[in-house]
Amino acid sequence: MDKHVGVSNEPSREAVEQRREPLANTEKPFWQRIWPIIGCGAGLFSDGYLNGVIGSVSTILATVYPDQYKNSAAQSNVSSITFVGTLIGGLIFGWASDHWSRKWSLVVSTIIIIFFAILCTGSYGANGSVQGLFAALTAYRFFLGIGIGGEYPAGSVACAESTGELKAGTRNHWFIMFTNVQIDFGFVVAALVPMIVVLITTEQHLHTAWRVCLGIGIIPPSTILYLRLKLSEPESFRRGTMANTKTPWWLCIKYYWFRLAVISMIWLLYNFSSYSFGLLSSQLLSNLLGADSRLWVSFGWNTLLTFWYMPGCIAGSWLSDLVGPRNALGYSVLVQAIVGFIMAGCYKYLAVPQNVAGFVIVYGLFIALGELGPGDNIGLVASKTSATAVRGKYYGIAAAFGKIGAFIGSKTLILLYNNYYNAGETIKAGQVPFLISSVFCLVNAALALFLLPHIGQDTIEEEDARFKAYLEAEGYDPPKANPTKEPIHIAVIGGTGLQSIGGFSHVATLQLDTPWGAPSSPISVLHHPSSSRPKPIPIAFISRHGLHHELAPHEVPNRANIAALRSLGVRTIIAFSAVGSLQEEIKPRDFVVPDQIIDRTKGIRPFTFFEGGWVGHVGFADPFEPRLAELVQKCGHSLAGEGVRLHDKGTVVCMEGPQFSTRAESKMYRAWGGSVINMSALPEAKLAKEAEMGYQMICMSTDYDCWFESGGDVTVEMVMGNMKANAENARRFVGAVLDELSKGEHADLVLAKHLEGSVKFAGGVTAPAGRSAEAKKKMDWLFPGYFE
Repeated sequence: MDKHVGVSNEPSREAVEQRREPLANTEKPFWQRIWPIIGCGAGLFSDGYLNGVIGSVSTILATVYPDQYKNSAAQSNVSSITFVGTLIGGLIFGWASDHWSRKWSLVVSTIIIIFFAILCTGSYGANGSVQGLFAALTAYRFFLGIGIGGEYPAGSVACAESTGELKAGTRNHWFIMFTNVQIDFGFVVAALVPMIVVLITTEQHLHTAWRVCLGIGIIPPSTILYLRLKLSEPESFRRGTMANTKTPWWLCIKYYWFRLAVISMIWLLYNFSSYSFGLLSSQLLSNLLGADSRLWVSFGWNTLLTFWYMPGCIAGSWLSDLVGPRNALGYSVLVQAIVGFIMAGCYKYLAVPQNVAGFVIVYGLFIALGELGPGDNIGLVASKTSATAVRGKYYGIAAAFGKIGAFIGSKTLILLYNNYYNAGETIKAGQVPFLISSVFCLVNAALALFLLPHIGQDTIEEEDARFKAYLEAEGYDPPKANPTKEPIHIAVIGGTGLQSIGGFSHVATLQLDTPWGAPSSPISVLHHPSSSRPKPIPIAFISRHGLHHELAPHEVPNRANIAALRSLGVRTIIAFSAVGSLQEEIKPRDFVVPDQIIDRTKGIRPFTFFEGGWVGHVGFADPFEPRLAELVQKCGHSLAGEGVRLHDKGTVVCMEGPQFSTRAESKMYRAWGGSVINMSALPEAKLAKEAEMGYQMICMSTDYDCWFESGGDVTVEMVMGNMKANAENARRFVGAVLDELSKGEHADLVLAKHLEGSVKFAGGVTAPAGRSAEAKKKMDWLFPGYFE
């Protein structure tokens, strides 16, 4: 509380890190927490459908063009070329999602998917050329893959980051439900749709059927595009991004190379078989049922087989929270290997038309176990085992290896199957893919159980903290950066009664460190719509007492707050404070624009930047900026008809707190000429003066101090009640001030041009030879090159 016992030092950086608000504590209803997860992850349905349906489309094309298709490279390329595009897209969008935006990377990838899904549907060869049709379809599928590739690092990563706002113990479940479950549901639908389409069109119209199957793939990304346009960046990304700083590549590689290599290998081996079996399934069933079987019957059994994805992935979403992703992945894939060996051993008994149901059950169990383990958890592991700053690139690289595995597997296993089958060895044709995949399952089980790290519910936040500590230990000092890429010259310091500003657009959340520690809260960069400028003005907002008002007045890291704001380019500060009234005419809920301060703090708060081997004496005759005061007064009076009562001047008594005054003290302050009393004006105003920043406080009276005996003694309930009642006036007042400051006529005032150089002489008391190295380092951080 601004009108506010403990140690005198500023909080350590570690203490500030501990105070950082857990993502799950953000004040949002469940649906507001869950819909970004849906928006980020549900687009992966497109990956499942568009990759899954091509197997059936390929079967239709082979029926329509038996000689041209089967005897050309198109049969392999149409199915597998998407994986090449996905690999490239994953790397491109992995970089973009880290250095640009999670949201807009998703939007761009969605548009690419829609555009090339349309072109795939309308594929046509020049002059009706069949080979030209195959070439066009192959080319469009490649670019479609680039869009799908963006879904992985942008969508899955943003989805994982968003789950941090959900209840612990459910986060893996919700991540999987809107990532891998979506992919698998896409596969199921991709198996069902061709059967229905062929039944509707009949086998006499297969030219139409394959285009309809591809065209349906346009619908899912189109329906989710609007939702993605409404998304905001995940809070975790806002806090941990290094988007506008130089990435310390070598340090990142040193820290993550082994872990990334393990995850990439697991993903490669898993996709080698999983995608290949997805493409191979319709061919296996078609050959098993025989040439006389109707095409829709083959597709029907393939649909039933593909349905096994769903129980596996849904059960796996719960298992991941229950036993952890590492164990869920490792033990599930171990059992999958056993089932794969059984399938290979029994293949000659199962691969006959009369046993097709048994074939589908054993094959389906093999598929379900793959989804229960690596299918559900590999993306989760890749999303949560790196820091936010590099998560997109890290995930993109791992997913790229997965797509390499899918590409190699779809080429190799289908080629092996066809070679054996065409040579008449139909049993071995089916056994070999299962044997190879089962061996790879054993390798993955060992990699997961022995080499993957533990992944808990809070791994993302914990990993960010570990990575940050590692970079600092390695001597990496990230440059001070403004991720909005636009100058921020105005800041609002919110106190009791103004801990946030509603109605502004949130642009970024910054976690800054300074030589004096971390600020009292993350710095929010907001856009304030200006009535005098076409573009909104950026505002830096900091909560003086922390996000949950957890810092007492003497615990506020004022030096860190002021230094962090200056490092962003801020030169004008509007500070807000709840105060007690010392004069009867200043009623509760009135506003005061103070022009003077009486210091009643006790010297236990760090109050100057000049110390530790560097002396400076800065003038403080006028603690507030007169020109700013005039502007604030003008704005306050303009709101007089809307409930804002303003007093143009006043002396604020800044007491130590956190206890309120005695009655004798309160009467003494009145006798001294005090107008209002708070606990936060100092050393904030002194430090702003030392930092050459214009500073003006707006005080809101919440009570008569205890001198006013007929009004009852001051209580917290009284203070909070008046603040709540007057909160809207406070926000409108601050908004009016910001709107006025945005006008061009105040440009020099906002930049505090009149204060430039005022500290240079005052800070020159200590000769350069006598300044300590530590003091020089700190002052150079605050005033780069200023005292050279």
